[in-house]
Amino acid sequence: MTYSVPFSAVPGVYDSLAGPRTRYPERFFEAHNRPPRTVLHFYLAATEGVSTRRLRVWRRGGGLAIALESKRVVREDALSIEKEEITENPDLTLQHAAGILSADASVISSFIKNKYRFKLQSASGLLKVSLDQMLPFQADDPALLGSQFWHLEIEEAGGWPLSDFHETAFFLNHLAHLPPLRQSKWQLAMTTGPVRIGTSAAKHLPEYFSELLAKGERERLAVRHS
Repeated sequence: MTYSVPFSAVPGVYDSLAGPRTRYPERFFEAHNRPPRTVLHFYLAATEGVSTRRLRVWRRGGGLAIALESKRVVREDALSIEKEEITENPDLTLQHAAGILSADASVISSFIKNKYRFKLQSASGLLKVSLDQMLPFQADDPALLGSQFWHLEIEEAGGWPLSDFHETAFFLNHLAHLPPLRQSKWQLAMTTGPVRIGTSAAKHLPEYFSELLAKGERERLAVRHS
């Protein structure tokens, strides 16, 4: 289940999961706060039907990790969306990534995603929850251009059906006011037509990625401190 979160509602949604349990008597589950992550997303122009391809970039140890992925919608209804995600290459080289991103009109959408992650554990099983902050930018101009937006994603992770969680007092009291999302993040993050990164960025890809990740990390710290 994916929901749009108005900026004014972000603190309340976060606190309902991370705040003192005494304030939320309906919270019958244990909410385990997982380390937040900053990830770059580059959606590629080669799409077929509802299928999309993307590069994801994040820090791993002292370096960078780059993955090439594809996904498509398998089924959707008023409550949830089921997707098939395939990792085409889990460890893409910088040279390969530079070739993809510098091809003509290769990038249709790009954004920084700050993920604030939780694992919900109850007698019924597990759910994964991610409160995501998206910071759109144009791939050929890494200055942030678009307005930030927030989503809440709730995924089945073992035994606990989403339909059951949807009927709980906790959901009804604290999350039911959020509008379900019916437009993909990459569509919402589009700033202009398809672009490609320039020659300089392709030659200095680690610096290009690191600068964008650093921007996301600074924004993540600013949100935490506020």
